[in-house]
Amino acid sequence: MAISRDSRSDFDRFNGSNRSKKHQILRCFSPETNRGVLLTLGLLTLFLAIIGGSYIRWCEQPLNTPNLHLHLAPSHPMPSLQTVQTDAMEALAISAGLLNDFFVLTEEKLLYYHLLDLPQSDLQVRKRCDIPLDKRPTASCFIMKPDSPFYGKLFVAFTNSVTLFDPETMEFTPYVEFGSDTAVTGLASDGYNLYAADCGLGIFYCVDIEKRVSPLGLPDEKTGFGGFLKGSYSFFDLDVAPKSETIYVTHPDQFRIEAFSVLDGHWKEDESFEKKPPLHGDYGETFTGPANPASIIVLGDGSFLTTDAGPEPNVKSWHADGSFQAEISLPEINAPIAADQAPLATITFTESRAVRLLILMPTGVLACFTVSP
Repeated sequence: MAISRDSRSDFDRFNGSNRSKKHQILRCFSPETNRGVLLTLGLLTLFLAIIGGSYIRWCEQPLNTPNLHLHLAPSHPMPSLQTVQTDAMEALAISAGLLNDFFVLTEEKLLYYHLLDLPQSDLQVRKRCDIPLDKRPTASCFIMKPDSPFYGKLFVAFTNSVTLFDPETMEFTPYVEFGSDTAVTGLASDGYNLYAADCGLGIFYCVDIEKRVSPLGLPDEKTGFGGFLKGSYSFFDLDVAPKSETIYVTHPDQFRIEAFSVLDGHWKEDESFEKKPPLHGDYGETFTGPANPASIIVLGDGSFLTTDAGPEPNVKSWHADGSFQAEISLPEINAPIAADQAPLATITFTESRAVRLLILMPTGVLACFTVSP
């Protein structure tokens, strides 16, 4: 039975002297007497919920594409690199993992490492494990996006297939198969689509979430793109910039980086750039040698890192428009480097939320320096 407001007043008068202090305190916070207090508490709760949600998103931010700014002029040397010797001799690929973890592919194994982030200490590496492989890998790509169905997993490419590796279960799962003439040498992903560079056929592929394969990078009369050569590259790599919806592919024999649209695969001439070395003079602001650039990393602000192979391998940074930014000084190399070897570079996060550039030399020396996100 409902109690009317007048009836409730009579009830209060009848029991006024006998009510406990507990009841009187509860009445002070009833909706009828303190709507303002309840409204204030509600607004405060809503405010805390908004702040909490923002904090969670902020905590997840370092796991998205790194937004690095090197801010270096060509005349300013790169900060000194810390180095450590690893057992990753003649490595084929390197990929970042979560926080201080990283993965290295060799001829026969997948090596899983952890960087010990010790203050005021030399760089140290601890191997988590090494996993034998039954065939030679060619490239890898780790997925960092928290909203990706592949978050925390590593794509590993072989000559004509790609496998998914789960670091938690240590299990490999076949992902996609290509044709027998395929030779995959580069992998990249935006967290949903997988992109694979095929030096065998001189094209690259987009593999969507449904595992549908679309060939891209074919000669196109409409855009004027002449295509890549088949089976002639020592290196053939690519990376994707989700913010600009662009795929960047190395074009070694032309000393170029080619840009393609993520949406339709069309060539973007205005976003492609060429850095052909001069016949004589300074090679510092160009790609050097006929097999270069060997690899590419697109950073969060649209700038690039590229590597060059050869007797004096190097890593260079470029502004988003393709203008030269800086050459990264590498540690001294005491062993001879073959023409088909190049330093392997990747970006990984530290446990202190900063970001490191990792460079693995063909001799197994790992070099790194920390940059601000």
